[in-house]
Amino acid sequence: MDKKYKILIITHYFPPINAIASHRPYSWAKYWSRMGNDITVLTTKKEPKSNDLNLDCSFFNVIEAENIIRNKLKHYNIGDKTNISDVENILANSLSTKESDNYIFF
Repeated sequence: MDKKYKILIITHYFPPINAIASHRPYSWAKYWSRMGNDITVLTTKKEPKSNDLNLDCSFFNVIEAENIIRNKLKHYNIGDKTNISDVENILANSLSTKESDNYIFF
């Protein structure tokens, strides 16, 4: 049996934003979900626009938040010397459950 992962994709560019940069994280979420992984996308809140993409996001979780990473880093008083493992640890601690979870960050 293949190992299944809980994958968190953090991106500003995500549907409904009609930009080429929205398609890559959307495709990751779509296909990794089809492979049986538990996908969550953390993105920023978007204002509706007339040219928004209308893509099916029903097969994974989408969380829209305002400046969540900046606010989280500010809360932990992390300065200019922040490295990616610090950010991963903060987010993993914020998302952790009582179970032993495996997270992959992109």
